[in-house]
Amino acid sequence: MITPRQQAIYRPLVKRAWLAHCAGAGLSPEADAAYETWYRQQLMGACGIYTTKQANPTKDFDRLIARFAEIAGDADLAMRAAEGDERRLRHLIASEVKRGAVTEAYVLGIARNMGFPRDSLADLPAEHLWRVWNALLRHNRRHASNHAAPGRARSPSAPSQVPSSEGCPQGGVGSSAPRSALNTKRSSSRPRVSMPMPF
Repeated sequence: MITPRQQAIYRPLVKRAWLAHCAGAGLSPEADAAYETWYRQQLMGACGIYTTKQANPTKDFDRLIARFAEIAGDADLAMRAAEGDERRLRHLIASEVKRGAVTEAYVLGIARNMGFPRDSLADLPAEHLWRVWNALLRHNRRHASNHAAPGRARSPSAPSQVPSSEGCPQGGVGSSAPRSALNTKRSSSRPRVSMPMPF
């Protein structure tokens, strides 16, 4: 189920997409039966679900936003949603740098050692970012093990959040990451206009 905060982004976008669809298909926006059929088709096509109550608040939300943004003609939002996994991973990696667990140079060194010779992580795909993130997890575990006090149980110290369909910071398209060499992409903010639609 997507969150109330996500609904504030989602509902106006669905309205915009429906109006764009009607304009292209010559339909009346007031055609409730046509809307219901169209809307369920979009949910099934994007995520294989019938209602947003079945939606995962991270990956499904990103897919739905990308779907409806494309129909609405909002290329920037569609691109941002399509890069949801990359954005969350960059956020988690940058958070480790910000809290001092590792340095930015160390992270970029990991990427280069893995064969990603870049000065920034901004353009790396999700599968490459995931490998860098896992390397940070292993680094933190080794660091915790080396500094554990004698005679006390050793508990690995890992970054606080691990990206997955449940463990990622929720919010999908509404999330933001620290700006640095790890994440240099820009995103545009758009005013949110609440216009409830029947779901």
